[in-house]
Amino acid sequence: MVFNLIRWFHPNIAGIDAEQLLLDRGYDGSFLCRPSQSNPGDFTLSVRRSGQVTHIKIQNTGDYFDLYGGEKFATLAELIQHFTERGNKLREKNGQIIELKYPLNSADPTNERWFHGPLIGKEAERVLKAENAKNGSYLVRESYSNPGDYVLSVRTGEDKVTHVMISYQ
Repeated sequence: MVFNLIRWFHPNIAGIDAEQLLLDRGYDGSFLCRPSQSNPGDFTLSVRRSGQVTHIKIQNTGDYFDLYGGEKFATLAELIQHFTERGNKLREKNGQIIELKYPLNSADPTNERWFHGPLIGKEAERVLKAENAKNGSYLVRESYSNPGDYVLSVRTGEDKVTHVMISYQ
């Protein structure tokens, strides 16, 4: 399911720590995505292959995400999904294939009942519009469009749910 793909995002990890995590817990083909340290606002895709870790820059223009040329994607999740689910190959400049096989999942930031982790907006609305839900019911979920941020979803009326972005800095 698409809404579970965001688990590969690690909002608080540096490049050296990403390498160590992939080498300690991953396999060839394991990957994670994290904020770029060298270009704030951009992201880095870290992939384990042949027992080493390769870092790939992902540009975030504000309008789209891309690998500094080539196809453009509306969200970071769409970019990652493109290279994991559809058999599309990520290639280095020299033509070598980089396979994204195993997402290295991050941990939920809390175990509280109100935190729903990777949940898309439509699914949050379905949960909050359930028969037993009351106005004022809420949940917090990971942002699908802005990895590393969160969304507060609140039932504000009989058939209305309001979503408020929580920016994590």
